[in-house]
Amino acid sequence: MLNKKADIGAAKNTVFNMLAASDPRIKNELVILEKSPDVPENGFAVRKDCEPALKNRLKEALLHMHNDPEGREALNGLGFDRFIVTVDSDYRPVYRYASEAGLYLQTYDYIND
Repeated sequence: MLNKKADIGAAKNTVFNMLAASDPRIKNELVILEKSPDVPENGFAVRKDCEPALKNRLKEALLHMHNDPEGREALNGLGFDRFIVTVDSDYRPVYRYASEAGLYLQTYDYIND
C-alpha cells in the first residue's frame, strides 16, 4: 500500500519500470500479483482508404528511423527505441481480457484525457 491510497492497482510495465527507477519504494513495497502477456504498445494505424504508396512510404520511414540520428532523437523524445511491424494476432491477449471483462471494443467509447 504505497502512500496508502489504494489496496490494488494495475500499470503498464513501462510505466511501472519508469516509476520504480525514480522511486525505489515501488519495487520494495509493491507486490506484483500477475503479469499479462506482452503486447505491442502505442500502435500506429492509418485509415483503410489511405493511398497504398503513401502508406508504404510512411511504413518504411517509421521502420527505419532508428537508423538515422534525427530519427533516433525523435524516437528518444517519445520514449521509443524503434517501430516494429505488428499484426492483429499480436493483440489477442487484449481482445481476450476485454471479452472477459464484458467490453466490446467495436463499440467501446474510449476516452483518453
